[in-house]
Amino acid sequence: MKKKFAIVYCIHHKPWLIMSTIISTILQNCDSFDIFFLYNKGSGEKYYKEHKIFFDKYDKLKKQYGKNQKLDDSFDPFLTKVCKLNSQNIFEINLEDDHGLDSGAWYKFISMNKWVNYDYTFFMGEGALFTHNNVLTDTYKFMQNYQINFISGASNKRYLSQKTFLNNYISNYESNELKTFHDDMLKKTFEYFQKDPNFNLVFNEWHNTNISEHDYQEHHIPNVWGGKLGFYFDMYISKLSGRMKIISSLHNLFKIFKYYFHLITFNFKFNLFDNFINNSDSQILVNYKLKKLSDLTAYKKIGSTNFHISSKIGSFGTHCNFVLSNEALQKLSNNINKYKIDLAMKLPYSATALEPIWSLIPRWLGYELWFFNGIHRVFKNHFNNKREDNPINMSNYLNIYFKKLVLTKVIDKKIIIMKFSSKVSKNISVLNKYFFKQKEI
Repeated sequence: MKKKFAIVYCIHHKPWLIMSTIISTILQNCDSFDIFFLYNKGSGEKYYKEHKIFFDKYDKLKKQYGKNQKLDDSFDPFLTKVCKLNSQNIFEINLEDDHGLDSGAWYKFISMNKWVNYDYTFFMGEGALFTHNNVLTDTYKFMQNYQINFISGASNKRYLSQKTFLNNYISNYESNELKTFHDDMLKKTFEYFQKDPNFNLVFNEWHNTNISEHDYQEHHIPNVWGGKLGFYFDMYISKLSGRMKIISSLHNLFKIFKYYFHLITFNFKFNLFDNFINNSDSQILVNYKLKKLSDLTAYKKIGSTNFHISSKIGSFGTHCNFVLSNEALQKLSNNINKYKIDLAMKLPYSATALEPIWSLIPRWLGYELWFFNGIHRVFKNHFNNKREDNPINMSNYLNIYFKKLVLTKVIDKKIIIMKFSSKVSKNISVLNKYFFKQKEI
């Protein structure tokens, strides 16, 4: 019997990222899915003989300027231990990391045809969180009812003009031979996709799309700020904490207080902080200003999840998190094979171009690009632009999105479940010992 979802995770970084992602996944009110863990092992310096000329040049330049900064160090074996869950719906696949990064892993998975037995396939990076426990059920209902084939997510939707991206995007700020080479590889990656005339039509449409600085970015995250009061508190504290250590310390103390408050009141029906939650779920952050989604575009609300069409070509969800239908994957796979586009993923620095290319793929396949707030890829703070994908903040977001279902805490840089509701006991039983506080001997 065909299952509703395959959920595919690319894993190659810090344990707390995938631990957070796993917790948000097993808490879903849906039991018709399988999980595929793609272990992207190695240093990423894989050499493809099909592009010998380019790799020879890259090897020469990296000796002077250093390697591709996106490539990771050695793979942490503990990652595989964390992913060995107590369930029969878990599948593990070993891959060799390369310049394609997460996108490269997605295309490798697509080439394996393991998605054919599922109605829809989620592609999510480690550190991506489902934003509540009904994301899968809401998404399935929406895609089925409205015949949707491609949805992008990640919370951060950015707009990028073709002129900006293909005109010294990398070397514009700091120019050297390696960065110029990087820019050349962006164009070369697009050239492989442009072998398909239909993709080239979308490429030209992107060129003609009017994208200004006013279209810079949007953050679609439900229930994080809790209305205007919570929004302004978070905004000012985040901005000040990015500049003043004492404010940052006070902010962390507040988070600690909030954690212990929830720990004590976990089984209480009343919770003080619930009064500050925005239940409309329609407010988003547009260029750091709070606005209603309904003021910007029409959207459909299914359950607790908002879905809207991304009207401009050139808008994309960062970090390559999306869900595709079986039909869309079949079309994409056919196009890749027909025009041998897989060679694009093997180029040095290919991941940089592959990220915005995902936003062109729906139109290339004949679909609208939809966007939703069901995934939050934790990365940078929305106000001070500082990285926040650290253990403490990952735990904090889990405690917000799954309040009264679980309460997590960071212990030894691991995300540990301290309390959970009896409603999710069956879900929690899937997790292995690394997700729980170990008894001292």
